[in-house]
Amino acid sequence: MIGGGVTVDRKRLLDIIERLRLAIPANIRQARGIIDQSDRLVSEAEQRAQRIIADAEREAEERVGQSQVVRAAQERAYAVQLEAEERARQIVMAAQADAERQLFEAAQRARQQEADADQYALRLLQMLEERATAILQSVASARSQFRSGE
Repeated sequence: MIGGGVTVDRKRLLDIIERLRLAIPANIRQARGIIDQSDRLVSEAEQRAQRIIADAEREAEERVGQSQVVRAAQERAYAVQLEAEERARQIVMAAQADAERQLFEAAQRARQQEADADQYALRLLQMLEERATAILQSVASARSQFRSGE
C-alpha cells in the first residue's frame, strides 16, 4: 500500500489482521464446545436418573402380590426411588458444577487470549507508528534540504 510517500507491506499487514480475526473465533468455538459437553453431561445424568427411577418403578410393580409383600415392595420402591432421586440429583449437581467450572475456565482463557491479541496488535501499531514517524522525519529533512538550497 502506498500513500503520501510512505510504503507499508500490505501483505504483511493483511496477514496480521487475518491472524487476529482467526484467533478470537477459535476461542468462541472452544467455549461453545465446552458448553455443549456440559449440556451432554447433564443430559446423560438426567437420562441415567430416569433409568434408575424407571427401574425402581418396575421393581415395585413386580413385587405386587400378597398384602405383606405389596407393602414391603412399596416401601422398598419408595426407598429405591428416594435413593435414585438423590443419586440423580448428585449426578446433575456434579455435572452442572463441572460444566460451570469448564465454562469459567474457557471464558478466562478467551479473555487472556483476547488480551494477548490486543497487546500484539498494540505492539504492531506502535512499530508501524515508529516506522511512519521515521519516514516522515526523513521526508521533512529532505524537504528542508531542498528549501535551504533555494
